[in-house]
Amino acid sequence: MSTTSANRKSPARRKAAGKPAPVVHWRDEAPCERVSSAVRLSVESREPFVLHFGHDGWQGVTDLDSQPLAAGGHAAALDLRRLGVSQSLEFTRRFLGPRGWEHHDWQVRVDRATPGHNKL
Repeated sequence: MSTTSANRKSPARRKAAGKPAPVVHWRDEAPCERVSSAVRLSVESREPFVLHFGHDGWQGVTDLDSQPLAAGGHAAALDLRRLGVSQSLEFTRRFLGPRGWEHHDWQVRVDRATPGHNKL
């Protein structure tokens, strides 16, 4: 079986295909209001939580458990492109300790990424 050159990936295309999306960190002390759709959004806190989120006006609502970070704290990471977010991500958190629900809905506006350009 032969492979035509049109079907082979160039080294640059292989490298780009395997490269993960850049990460933007959302923290209480530094919340971001706007990101590119080409990023992974890491919602972070000092304590464990469940991220309750939806997109584009609370569509597709689901929950995601946070994971411990190596440097301390906890995070729930979302790949916005993979989730199909086109305009916004909405979320709130339920903390696992006595704090419970944070009683605040957050929104991060999402800009569509243009090929080769990640607006952060």
